[in-house]
Amino acid sequence: MQRLVHEGTTIVEASSGSTAVSEAYFAAMLGLPFVAVMPASTSSSKVALIEAQGGRCHFVQRSSEVYAEAQRVAQETGGHYLDQFTNAERATDWRETTTSPSPSSRRCSRSSIRFRSG
Repeated sequence: MQRLVHEGTTIVEASSGSTAVSEAYFAAMLGLPFVAVMPASTSSSKVALIEAQGGRCHFVQRSSEVYAEAQRVAQETGGHYLDQFTNAERATDWRETTTSPSPSSRRCSRSSIRFRSG
């Protein structure tokens, strides 16, 4: 069963990089909580960027723990683990198929996003 993101869903990602900064930004735009799971050794500047976008940083001692911990945090919060590396192969780069964004990507604006209740 695939889990849907709905109003109030905590978005979780195992990342301490630019992806987490972007995800924190978009989660804030949608009014959703965001948690980035990252190694405790992550630079304070990256932590500050994520927090400046409204995200929360959750630290683990070893970098090898980030994926399992992100899954655990998502489950514990009733959230959704984005899992960028597993899901990356499913993404399609619109530039490969056309010279402009698809109609569906143009419709994806803050004003057009609606959440399913429940």
